[in-house]
Amino acid sequence: MDPGKDMPDGYTHTFEQVIFHSLKRGNSVITAVLVGLESSKILLFFTYILKLTNKKIMEDFVQKIGPVAFKMKFIKGDSFKMGQPDPNLYGSSWSKYQQPVHSVKVPDFYLAEYPVTQELYASVMGNNPSWFQGKNRPVEQVSWKDAKTFIEKLNNQSKKLKYRLPSESEWEYAARGGKDWEKGFPFSGGKELRKLGWYRENSHHETQDVGLRAPNQLGLYDMSGNVWEWCEDDFHESYKEAPNDGTSWTDSPKRAYDRVLRGGSWSFDADSCRVADRNRNYPDSWYRFYGFRLAASLP
Repeated sequence: MDPGKDMPDGYTHTFEQVIFHSLKRGNSVITAVLVGLESSKILLFFTYILKLTNKKIMEDFVQKIGPVAFKMKFIKGDSFKMGQPDPNLYGSSWSKYQQPVHSVKVPDFYLAEYPVTQELYASVMGNNPSWFQGKNRPVEQVSWKDAKTFIEKLNNQSKKLKYRLPSESEWEYAARGGKDWEKGFPFSGGKELRKLGWYRENSHHETQDVGLRAPNQLGLYDMSGNVWEWCEDDFHESYKEAPNDGTSWTDSPKRAYDRVLRGGSWSFDADSCRVADRNRNYPDSWYRFYGFRLAASLP
């Protein structure tokens, strides 16, 4: 950081820059130095420290598990409209499950840059169930229960973040580009699916390495196509009474039969890869086009 750029207005004196760098180095003399500052400068100083602390929290985070590293993207929360406005727009009987359109306020969270790769899955679980083998391809043939087992084991090795599956509203908010959701792109990142994801028309009937197509506005790859991604939520045939705070919609005390899947896959058509499209299946079902992506709340 350049103190001349990063320090607040009124906080540019050379001596004060020394204090700034001393703090970054953990210099214990800083407490004594603060005593000699004017009260207004002390206020500016601590305002900046709070800003610096928040900036650190809001950065992307790289997790390393053994030799495998993966990036969690910081997603700035906001309110957005979830769902498909016109149930007849794409001529799909599934469109009715994408209504009614409703407002959801999603808090800040982390979401993985890519779906979980075979390399990462094998490093945690010791096995690779995928039909289409390749360390940089998304893991597939995993059920919702498999994903939960993976996350439990991963969390035993993670010291900073506690991982989980994304809620369905978090997934759609991120797929729509976060604060750019109002652009109304049908697919994650834009209008041209061929440039954004792998689906029936361009996948050569198999998964592909993650990150080969263009990312969306948040730097997330493969949100449309490649593999369907499990969410935490139980599947409900309507958004009526859905949570509006970004949390997962799970039935209690007994959970529903199906869990939610999002994003489409290499074997499905473009319509299934829309950011509003939804799929469902039993939590112990697995196919060559089912995978998942990691999420985490802020620590």
